[in-house]
Amino acid sequence: MNNLVNIWKTMTSSGPSSLPIGDNPEESQTNLEITEQQISLRNRNKSQMILARKLRNLQEFATAYNLNLSNDDDRLLQTDTARVNVQRMANDLITSIEETNKMNLGSLVGVNNRRLLTQSRIEIFYQELLDVMPLKWKEIFQHRQGQTI
Repeated sequence: MNNLVNIWKTMTSSGPSSLPIGDNPEESQTNLEITEQQISLRNRNKSQMILARKLRNLQEFATAYNLNLSNDDDRLLQTDTARVNVQRMANDLITSIEETNKMNLGSLVGVNNRRLLTQSRIEIFYQELLDVMPLKWKEIFQHRQGQTI
């Protein structure tokens, strides 16, 4: 306790110029700006990582339907094959969401939470795909989704 009192006395008896924090307004402003830049960079890096994950998931999912995001024909639906493949992909994913929503797993003991978790994961996955998918693909997905409502 005496050490704490001594530290306090030393701090209060010394002038403001001897305090290490905020002794120079320009230095304090610079430190604040550096801290803000670090936070901004951290947030930007996190956003870029999330975007990269979403794009990777979309490419993996699209690959299962013989689609390639880096191929203009596929991305812009310039071929009938690409259009049919995106329609199949939309149909399969939306059908999976519908089936998950219809399943009555609540009758099984302790499974209701898993059903909700599975339903939530599929819907999040679907929304993340929509967030990064090419506009032409998104139009097909939204049209297909509108048919089920």
